[in-house]
Parts: sequence; structure tokens; C-alpha cells
Amino acid sequence: MYTYTFQEPFEMTTHGGDQIVESITMRAPTAKEASFGGAIELELNKAVMSLAERFKDSEEMPAKKSDKEESKEERVDGMVTMIQAAGVNVVKCYSQMRQCIIQSKAKFNDEYACTAVNYDNIPLKELTRLLAWYIVNFINTSF
Repeated sequence: MYTYTFQEPFEMTTHGGDQIVESITMRAPTAKEASFGGAIELELNKAVMSLAERFKDSEEMPAKKSDKEESKEERVDGMVTMIQAAGVNVVKCYSQMRQCIIQSKAKFNDEYACTAVNYDNIPLKELTRLLAWYIVNFINTSF
């Protein structure tokens, strides 16, 4: 199981009343979620190719540290930057990630089921970081 901790906890209403959500825990995607994860990977690859094309004749492209030199947090931070700079279609990726997470039976605070209704309570500000974390952990760890 994998746990993402929100940078800014948020409030969600459940059958037990209002809850402060601090994290979401999920399993790694399976073949059941392959079409959703594949769509995210496709969007990411298109953006990376676009970014590479933009910098192909330039020396501005910074050298990437090896994965062993970067912590998971640094990789997520780098992925957030890449998502924003490379022009990833975040609308499509958010939608695909939403389906992956809901189908994986994720839980908020290891307790409350992540349904479509309560997933929609995640603040927009957190979605890009959650998407970056999702990509680093599940989609393609070589970026």
C-alpha cells in the first residue's frame, strides 16, 4: 500500500460527520486500471517529447540527477515542475487519475472509502502534486 500525505489537510463530510483528511492510501494499479494509467503515461510522454523538441538544440536543459541521488520527495517536486513546464494535459490526467484512485478502493486517512463524491473534495491545489506523486510511484519512474 502507498500513502500520499496532503500538504494542506482538508475537510470532508462522511457518515460520521466532518473529518479532516490528511492522507490517501491506495494500492498500486493493476490491469483493471491499465487504460487509465496508460492514458496518463501517454499524456506524459507527449509532453516530454514536446519538451525535448523545444530544448533539442539548447544547452539550457539541466542534467538529471540519477534516481539514487534524489529522494522520493525531490522526484515528486521535479515532476510537478515538469508537469507545469512541459504542457501536460492536466485535465485529462486528473480525470484518469481520479478513475484509477477510485477503482483501487483507496482510503482517506486509512479509514474512509475514496468515492467519487468525496474524491471531489480534494482541493485543486493538491491535484497537481498528487498527480506528480502518482506518476513517480506508479506510472514511470524513469523521468
